[in-house]
Amino acid sequence: MNECCRAGPCEEMFDSRTAQADLDEYLEDGLGPLESRMVGELCSLGAIEGARVLEIGGGIGAIQAELLQSGAAVGEVIELVAAYRAYAGRLAEQRGFADRTSWRVHDILADPSAVEAADVVVMNRVVCCSADGLELAAAAAALTRRALVLSYPRSTRLTRFVAATQRAAYRLFGRQYRAFAWPEEQLKQAAAGGGLVEASRGGGLIWRYLVMLRPV
Repeated sequence: MNECCRAGPCEEMFDSRTAQADLDEYLEDGLGPLESRMVGELCSLGAIEGARVLEIGGGIGAIQAELLQSGAAVGEVIELVAAYRAYAGRLAEQRGFADRTSWRVHDILADPSAVEAADVVVMNRVVCCSADGLELAAAAAALTRRALVLSYPRSTRLTRFVAATQRAAYRLFGRQYRAFAWPEEQLKQAAAGGGLVEASRGGGLIWRYLVMLRPV
């Protein structure tokens, strides 16, 4: 797909400046604490060695980069925002795995059959950006052969209120982007519907992550 029908809302929030900032931050400081814990969980579960990695909504592909440098064989990043493409390419070149990764704009909900399944699927801070967050979790699970890890804001009265306020304000000002704080158990159930079982979960006061495995 050359264009993505769901890209518009995300392009209001994420652009080439965001992509440049993400690249600079990763090259200087590495992954953030939450993302580092997610990678550590996958490594401790033995899911990485020789794996094909799929990072959905991966931006510059920083988590995929870490996994490729930790034993994964090949990777793919799927995004809605085309502005990330050049910066993902720079990261792959600088880290020496350009021949083992690919990057493309694609809407997995519009055409999931066009995405190859992967041993490890990553969806970091993605479900909170879409009214289709639960459907995205289910689609990611269906593409998972070994392990799925996804992160999301903790669903509390406060975070749900903040998200609802954002949606109301953006609607008032004619903007398309909407934020959501999906309940953790609903995300788990969506992934479990794809045949996965929970392996672990964790995180901090605001951001959480969930690791799901496909039973052997």
